[in-house]
Amino acid sequence: MISSIKHLCCLVAAIALICSSVYGQGQDPFADRDPFSHPVRRSGEVAQPINIVFEVTDHVGAPVQGARIRGPGIFRPLYTQQQGKAVWKTDQQVIRDWAARLKGTLRFHAMPPEAAVMPNVSKLISLSDLLESKGLKFQTTPGVRLAGRVIGQLDQRPVEGVTVVLHPNKAGLGTRATQTTTNQQGEWSIVIPRIDVKMTLRGQIEGYQLQDVPNAEIDDARVVQIPEHVKEHRVADFEIEQLQPLQVLVTDASGQAVPAAKVCAYRQEWLDDQIVVWEAISQQHETGPQGVCLLYLSQPDWEVAMVSATAVVNGANIEGRAILPLTQPAEIRVEVEPHAEIAGTLLKDAKPAAHVKLVLYEAINNERTGWTTIGMRAEAITDAQGNYVFAAPLGLHWIIATKDRDQNDRQTILHRTHPTRAKQYRVPNTDLSDFR
Repeated sequence: MISSIKHLCCLVAAIALICSSVYGQGQDPFADRDPFSHPVRRSGEVAQPINIVFEVTDHVGAPVQGARIRGPGIFRPLYTQQQGKAVWKTDQQVIRDWAARLKGTLRFHAMPPEAAVMPNVSKLISLSDLLESKGLKFQTTPGVRLAGRVIGQLDQRPVEGVTVVLHPNKAGLGTRATQTTTNQQGEWSIVIPRIDVKMTLRGQIEGYQLQDVPNAEIDDARVVQIPEHVKEHRVADFEIEQLQPLQVLVTDASGQAVPAAKVCAYRQEWLDDQIVVWEAISQQHETGPQGVCLLYLSQPDWEVAMVSATAVVNGANIEGRAILPLTQPAEIRVEVEPHAEIAGTLLKDAKPAAHVKLVLYEAINNERTGWTTIGMRAEAITDAQGNYVFAAPLGLHWIIATKDRDQNDRQTILHRTHPTRAKQYRVPNTDLSDFR
């Protein structure tokens, strides 16, 4: 055994020695297998190495050191050196493959270092021109650093994670919108070309009303005029609308607070005349030791909305809902109770129908559509005696149907329940033969 271990150690040492002698001290012996280091060549192709030289200068022609070059085929960080140049060592086939994907043209970007007050520069070049010139020159223009802060309208506290989008104020400038994000102090900073811009805010941040699309024509767009002869310009604080919190108290049937209940607000969203779903309009939160949590909803979300709460107490699921009034309340109470049992027996030709798959749909019944399903809540399979049991919250409408569909892709509706406070609901025996 000891002799075998010695032989194994000698073999490992020999392999290490060979690798170090062949590849050199400190080099990766598996580098030639790295797809990002070496282009993948098709069978029979001969390597065609090429060096592409990128050069970045400022507006007077002085070299820009530390600018990052990005573009198709450049997978590793590539920065300009003291002469403002960066060399991309690649293979012609890599460039040709990318050009084929991008319809014959390639766009490269020069991104000056953050400390430099210069905007990013992009250039589009054809495949033939790039292979012939073996290089690309970028010349930046004098820019201006805009900085500012985003705060809440009510508490004046900084807001983190807001996307600040800057659009050219006039069309035809050939400049795309640029954007950045606020930090923990609500601060933002970005270098842009020296042109007037429209500033908008967007994002999805709980407790705040924000746009979720980068639209320069929205009502709260702010025009920022750039003063002459300045390298930095401080923009006035941008206040964003804060939503009033809705306090939710979750209790059990005896009025005791329920901690650690999961709470969320939903709204009925009609997809068409026959399908409606409950769409979440708040983030989910857990109640604290006093059974309380806060939700944030905007006023347009308030119509036909509810708050749902679920929890697990002593291993049992408890659930409850409260419909929101049309006027926004400051607080609302949700009472949660153990699930009720909806049970029944399924027959076929007066005999137990075993192993039939059933589904339980939540449903609503109104004058416009009649019975409409708004989501599946549970599944069951009848046992050897044709019995089945569903667990469902108290007091809601339900539809029981077969899971398997017929040749017309329709399910058989076996029973519709009605609101009841009973903790056990018995469905009358149903015979599948009656639905032929």
